[in-house]
Amino acid sequence: PGRRYAYAITARDPFNKVVFRNEGRSEVCAFVYQAPIMAISGTLPIPPGFTPSGELDCSCQADAPTGGVNNEKAVVGATVKVGQFEMKILSVTVTGNKLNGEGKIPLPLINSNAIPVLVQFTDMQVNSSNQMRSGTVKGKVKSDVDFLPAVPGPNLNTIPLSSNDTDKLDSYFERNVDQLVSNFKSAADNAGFELPLGIDKSVGGIGTVIAITGMTFTPTQAGFDAATVVDLPDAGMKVAFAARNICMDAASICGQGTLYLANDLNLGSTGLRLKAAAASFSSPTDSGSYVVFDKVGFKRMRIRADYDLPTGLFSKKIDPGPPVVASLVADAISWSDWMAGVTIEPFTIAGNTDFSFSLAPGKLAMYDHSSTRNPPGMPNIPEKTNTSSIDWNGFFMPEMVVDLPSIIRSISDEPITASATNFIIDRMGITGTLNANHLLEIGNGSLDGWYYSLDNINVKFINNSFVSGGLQGRVLLPVSTNESGEEKSQLDYTCTLSRPSGALKFEFVMKPKNDIQAKLWFARLNILATSNIHVTAGDGKAFEAVATLNGSIDIGATIKALGVINLKAMEFEELVMQTKEPYLTVKTFRVGLASPQKEVGGFPASLKDPEMIIKGNQAGLRIEADLELADVANIPAIPTANFTLDIVGDVSFDGGRPSWGEHRDVSISRVRVKGAAGPMQLDGYLQFFDEDEVYGNGIRGGIKGEVMGAGLDFDAMFARKSFAYWFV
Repeated sequence: PGRRYAYAITARDPFNKVVFRNEGRSEVCAFVYQAPIMAISGTLPIPPGFTPSGELDCSCQADAPTGGVNNEKAVVGATVKVGQFEMKILSVTVTGNKLNGEGKIPLPLINSNAIPVLVQFTDMQVNSSNQMRSGTVKGKVKSDVDFLPAVPGPNLNTIPLSSNDTDKLDSYFERNVDQLVSNFKSAADNAGFELPLGIDKSVGGIGTVIAITGMTFTPTQAGFDAATVVDLPDAGMKVAFAARNICMDAASICGQGTLYLANDLNLGSTGLRLKAAAASFSSPTDSGSYVVFDKVGFKRMRIRADYDLPTGLFSKKIDPGPPVVASLVADAISWSDWMAGVTIEPFTIAGNTDFSFSLAPGKLAMYDHSSTRNPPGMPNIPEKTNTSSIDWNGFFMPEMVVDLPSIIRSISDEPITASATNFIIDRMGITGTLNANHLLEIGNGSLDGWYYSLDNINVKFINNSFVSGGLQGRVLLPVSTNESGEEKSQLDYTCTLSRPSGALKFEFVMKPKNDIQAKLWFARLNILATSNIHVTAGDGKAFEAVATLNGSIDIGATIKALGVINLKAMEFEELVMQTKEPYLTVKTFRVGLASPQKEVGGFPASLKDPEMIIKGNQAGLRIEADLELADVANIPAIPTANFTLDIVGDVSFDGGRPSWGEHRDVSISRVRVKGAAGPMQLDGYLQFFDEDEVYGNGIRGGIKGEVMGAGLDFDAMFARKSFAYWFV
C-alpha cells in the first residue's frame, strides 16, 4: 500500500483479422494503491458535557434572546444574530410566522480571517432586534457529496460512514483542493463555502486534514461535526476518527476538538489493537485513542492500544492460554515516529517456564514504533545487530523482575527473584542478560536441606532461547557444623546451567578446601579437587544433592575415656554424603603409609584401616589401634596394647536442616595388654563401661602374670553408680 504501480494493456484479435497500431500495446499508465479504509460504524462517543440525546450542550453558550416574535426585519441582505454568530440572509421564505432560507456565517475556525460558510435555516423566528429566538441553522453541504449522511436523528450521536464513504472522504480533498482552507483567497469577500471544508496542515512533513462535515447553530450555542483519516502504512490500512457536536463560539473552538475512535480496531500484522473511547468520559485524556485539533488543524494523536505478544513466543505466567497483553499509551505527531509507555502482564517464554518475567514495581517498559530513533538507554547487543538500527521496533524494558526457577528456594520455601535491566522484545522473542548478586544468604538457602548461598546468577537469553547460565555461591556439607556461620567450613561452588533436552540441568563444581569441620566425628576434613557435588532437579520441585568426596580426615579431640587423641591424615575415597538414606557411605578408608604419627592418650598408635559403621540413625567411624606403651626403641621386653574405638554421632534433621553430630558417643572396646615386661610375662585387659545397668560407670580390668615360675592373677574395678566403689 502507498506504492506507485505501472501498467500497460495489449489488445489482440484471436482471429488475426485486425491490425493494431503499436502491436496493440497501450501507453504506460500508473496508479497508487491505497489500502482499504476501516469504516467508522456503530455509536461514536459523546465528548464531555454533551447529552446522550445527541443535542448540543456547550459550556460556551450565549444568553437566550428575549422578546416576542418579530420577523419584519429578517429580509434578504439583513443580518440576524444567531447565538454568538452573525448570519447574513441570502434568501428567505415566510411560512406563517416562521422563516426558511439560506445565509452565510463567518467562522473563526481557521485564522484571523473568518471563513464565510453557507448555511440553511429552518423554522427560524427572530425578535425585534433580529436575534434568532427559535429554529435551527445547519451548514450547507455540496450537492455532489454523496458520502455524508443526511440530517441524523436528534437522538443519534453517530456519523454512520461506511467503508466506501470513508474512502471517499479520504480522497475527497485530493479531488477538491479548492475546499482546503489553505487555498482560500480573500475568504471574507467570498460568496461562501459549502461543506465539507478541510483544515489542512503539514505536521512532521506529513499532510493532515481535519474534515468539517456538518454544522449546527441554535439561539444559544453552536457546534460542528468533524472527522480525519490517519494512514497506518505498516498495518496496511487507514483508520478514521470522528465526533459530533464539537462546541464553538464566535472566537474559536470551546477548548480543543477531540475526534475519537469508535470501536476497537486490530491493526493486522503490527500486533496492535487500537482501543476505542470508553463509554464514560470522566477522564477523557485517558479514554481510548483520539485525535486532538484546534482551529489551525491537527495537533496530536493519543494512541491507546493493546499488543498481544505472539503465543508461539510467550505465555502468561498465571494463565498460559490467552496471549500476554502489553498495554501502551503514547502521544504522537506522526504514526511512523512515536514511543509509548507500556505495562506488560507477567509472562514466561513459551515452552520454558523455568524463568518468569515482569516489570519492576512502578516501572514502565517502552514500545518503539519509530523509524527515526530508538529508546534512550537501549543497549547495543552484539548478538542482535538489528538493535543498532533506528528501524528497530519492539519493547525495551529498562527495569525488570525475574522469578528464578522454583527449584531455587529458601528454607522457608519462598520464591527467589532477581532484578534485571535492559531486556528487549521484538518479533524474534526476548533478549537480555540477567546478572544479579546476593540473592540468597547461606543461612536462608536450602540445597536439599543443606545450607547454601546464591551469591551470583548470570543467565543469557537471545531471541527467546536460553543460551547460557551459571550460579556462584557457597555450600556447607551436612557433616559439618549445623551453624551456617562458620565461614572456613563453607565450600565455594560454581554451577553451570543448561537445557540440553528442554529441562534445566545443574552442574555443580566445588572448589576443594582444607580444614573443614566434621563435627560428627570430632574431626577436620581436607578435600581434594577430585571431589564433587552432584545436584539433580529431582521431581522438578526440589534439589537432590549428593557429595562425593576424596581426601583425608584428621581426628583431634579430648575424649573423656582416652584423653587426647590425635589421628591425622587418614585417607578416604568416595565418601558419599546425602540427606536421604543411606546418609553416609564410603568406598575406601585407609591409613596412608606416609601419614603423620598418631597418638592416643599420649601413646604412639598404629592404626588399621578405619571402617564406616551405621547404627540406626547414627553414623560413625570404627578405628582399631595398637598402642606402644613405651617409647624406648629396640627393647623387646615391652608389652603391647590394642583396642577398638567407635566415634558415632546422630544423623538427624531439625526444621529440614541436617543436624549431624549434635549428639555424639565414643565407645572403646576392651584394651588388651600382652607381652613381656622385663622378666615378667603379662596377659591383661582394661575395659571402660558407661551407663552399665548393673555397674554404672567405671573401669575394670585384670592381669595374669608369671615371674620365675610364680603365678600372679588379680582383678580390679573402680566405678560409680549411686555411690563410688571399688574392689581388688
